[in-house]
Amino acid sequence: MRRLQITQNIIIISLLLFTQITFAKNDCETINKIESAINKGKPVAIIIATPDIKEDIRFSDAYGDWVHYWNEFITETDSQYLHIKLTPAQLPLIFRNYQPFEKSISYVFMSKNSAFYYAGAIYEPQIFSYIQYRFTDKPIPKDIAPFKPKEIKIHLLQCK
Repeated sequence: MRRLQITQNIIIISLLLFTQITFAKNDCETINKIESAINKGKPVAIIIATPDIKEDIRFSDAYGDWVHYWNEFITETDSQYLHIKLTPAQLPLIFRNYQPFEKSISYVFMSKNSAFYYAGAIYEPQIFSYIQYRFTDKPIPKDIAPFKPKEIKIHLLQCK
């Protein structure tokens, strides 16, 4: 019985090591993409989504609105921004000071001088407008200013 438990523990440890090695390679690639974009003055828009968004939500009007606003933002900013999709499991392998996210969808918007976080699906397109104004250094209109996402400090892990 003890031998079986030791064998099972070795298998589990091996799987964990393999998973970390696999993620580390992929996430260094992501870190390098983010750093390269930011160093070139290109903002980064990251969507953090759990893979298990419930089916009943996917067929709701609210989900349709969210997808529409997100796709519209991507289309409008495609050549100016780097767009990345991550899962919560990837965050500690990319960000040094990541915070666990309690929502199934969250966003991080980054530029050379600032970063913003929004928890949950974005149903107000003015949030995307705020980000676009902020990252182009244009004056933010009074009707857009209240839609400012939470400003955060974020640090990428180092890759070699």
